[in-house]
Amino acid sequence: MVDKNLINIIAKFIGYQKWPARLKQFIRQERKKLYAWMRFFYTVYRVQVGRRVKKIRPVIITHDANIKIVSDFVESYKNASLRVDRPIIAAGYSSEEKKGQLQRLLNKLDPEVVLEQGSYGFSKRGNLLTYFYYDFFRSVLPYIDEFMLYLEDDISFSSKFCEVLRKIKIPQDAGIVTFYSINEGYGPINRYFMYEVQNPCLVGAQALLLPKQIVELCARSGQDMAKLNLAGWEMKFTAFVKNSGYKLYATYYSYVQHQLTSRLHPSNWLHISNRFIP
Repeated sequence: MVDKNLINIIAKFIGYQKWPARLKQFIRQERKKLYAWMRFFYTVYRVQVGRRVKKIRPVIITHDANIKIVSDFVESYKNASLRVDRPIIAAGYSSEEKKGQLQRLLNKLDPEVVLEQGSYGFSKRGNLLTYFYYDFFRSVLPYIDEFMLYLEDDISFSSKFCEVLRKIKIPQDAGIVTFYSINEGYGPINRYFMYEVQNPCLVGAQALLLPKQIVELCARSGQDMAKLNLAGWEMKFTAFVKNSGYKLYATYYSYVQHQLTSRLHPSNWLHISNRFIP
């Protein structure tokens, strides 16, 4: 919503009352477009003056127990040559017979530590959701110095991912930056590197960058996240962060690609990004 007091102050400062009538009429007629452009340039400004990312801790969450998918992820991660801290792995195993295979794969990533997801007596999905809301953030928090790079085990990396991670600046008001935008993304028409997501939440959480204070916030707010009336956990989690006063940002292009169809929608509904750069 436009702050009318701010507009009046700006109008007085630039001498708006003395402007020609036709120009004032044009501004009134096109105010929505003009305001949209103001928001865009303000977003550009926030990104440019944002802070550089220095200490990044990757946190990889595994939950599909699909050997082929995890194997492809491990190779893609290694090929990306990320200049980051050693990863933390939050590992979930769907069966004991696959556990050994997955552990050998995950050890190729030279993890700092492997944290095993809890079992709460629910279905596989129920256990994962319970773990995510109530234990995930608390368990990884001690290993985060500045930023957490949240990664899921069913993605492949762009050849540009390492470069983007090295150069990115984070706006001061950012709660989450996503490197993955589902389908055609969240907008806008422009192709600036990063933009503010106006949607109430993100759909798909394949690769997210979170400041430590957001990890701390989520670590103490599992119940508040879980009770939100949204379909997927990533919708609840990202909506909670936005509702807490932080902004969601997305890179215009996607620098990771999802390898599976969505588990939240019919099997013929592809959960991929059309903005992915190989």
